[in-house]
Amino acid sequence: MRVLITGISGQAGGILAGQCLNRGDQVYGLLRWVSANKRAALEKGHEGIILIDGDLQDQASLDRALAISNPDVVYNLGALASSGQSWNQPMAMAEINAVGPLKLLEAIKNFNRGIRFVQASTSEQYGRLNEQPQSEKTPFGSLNIYGVAKTFAHQATINYRDSYGIHASTALMHNYVSFKRNPYFVDRKITLTVARIAKGLDSELRLGNTDASRDWGWCEEYMQAWQLIATHDEPGDYVIATGETHTVQEFVERAFTAVGLDHEQYVRHDPSLLRPTDIQVLRGDPSFIKKELGWEAKIKFDRIVEIMMGHDLELLS
Repeated sequence: MRVLITGISGQAGGILAGQCLNRGDQVYGLLRWVSANKRAALEKGHEGIILIDGDLQDQASLDRALAISNPDVVYNLGALASSGQSWNQPMAMAEINAVGPLKLLEAIKNFNRGIRFVQASTSEQYGRLNEQPQSEKTPFGSLNIYGVAKTFAHQATINYRDSYGIHASTALMHNYVSFKRNPYFVDRKITLTVARIAKGLDSELRLGNTDASRDWGWCEEYMQAWQLIATHDEPGDYVIATGETHTVQEFVERAFTAVGLDHEQYVRHDPSLLRPTDIQVLRGDPSFIKKELGWEAKIKFDRIVEIMMGHDLELLS
């Protein structure tokens, strides 16, 4: 197939690109100018990829990207990906995460309605009602602008599916990690900092709310689910999760145990890292995607922490 991926320079975009190339797809990636410094590394790491300059905020560049790539599938992973940053950049969150996918859907509608589209939705769209676990039918009630913007894009995807007959699907993803995870996010921050402490390169780990519970999965498995969604006969909405929940505190304790250290000696509570509002528990219900597509997570919490700690210790060595 011919595939266009937005967010190509991010964790999930890069992993998805590699998987698509390995299965023989012609892969195009939309690359923002602020990520131009990653062009050489992307082309070296993904032999055969074709990068197109563009931005979700620029309609003309999206039209141009579709004309160049003429894709069978568009995977939209382009976004400001941090819910925490939504407090500092609410307008940018709205423009990129909400209006950006709408512009992309409009471009697809006008260029070729036969293109298949998968939108990156998020567990952050849930929260207010605190229903456990969250399924495709759980009402949305985000507690941050990131989730609000993603909810708009999610509903827009469904609207274009219903209104214009586009094979447009959503992937409601719970937390996912990999070696490419940005250290800004709490999971990678924990493993990288603990590794630094173990190597004598750091002396403390500063965290905000460690009581929050999340459903952690492995990014490579989640991107495999994306390809199943895109190639399925009918479009739909799918929760991608492990079905298990663990607290940030558990993540911390597992990480320190992996290096034989007592977490209580190194963890510091930092009130400045607390958010105005935070979702306490997020646990996905993956039963629908397992029933419809036969997908289920194999790599779960304990193994994820083990893998990430091993990688970050080796990285620092």
